[in-house]
Amino acid sequence: VKTDVKTVLGGQLAELWGKVHSDVKKIVETETTIARNMGVDDAIQRISAMQGISDPTVFFVTVRDQHRCSECTRLHILPDGVTPRVWKRSEVGAGYHKKGQPNPKVGGLHPHCRCVLTVLMPGFGFDAAGMVTWKNKDHDEYAKQTQK
Repeated sequence: VKTDVKTVLGGQLAELWGKVHSDVKKIVETETTIARNMGVDDAIQRISAMQGISDPTVFFVTVRDQHRCSECTRLHILPDGVTPRVWKRSEVGAGYHKKGQPNPKVGGLHPHCRCVLTVLMPGFGFDAAGMVTWKNKDHDEYAKQTQK
């Protein structure tokens, strides 16, 4: 095989550019998730305070596909594999998540995390498909999920 400097350098530059592109994309997607979830968290806390709720019930909306990781499944979905796991906002941490920690983080669990923080207002719960639905004015999904 006959090669020259242009061919060799061109191939190396293409490989390097592909890695740089992938790394930049990972950083942008991760920082976007952090910014989005922090903005949502601020809104949740403001709206809840206006409603007189000091520690709102929250959950993470996950993408239901084969790419959802085991850590997101463990912290965001109940063992039935369908129903979102709820948390009190005070239980959701800040900063970077370390695999195996017992609680989720506002900014996501890992690079490329696609899970979105949201609130579950009083009276709402989940149907058999794991979708948010009105139950009744006295329904407390957090109490239901944490009963032992």
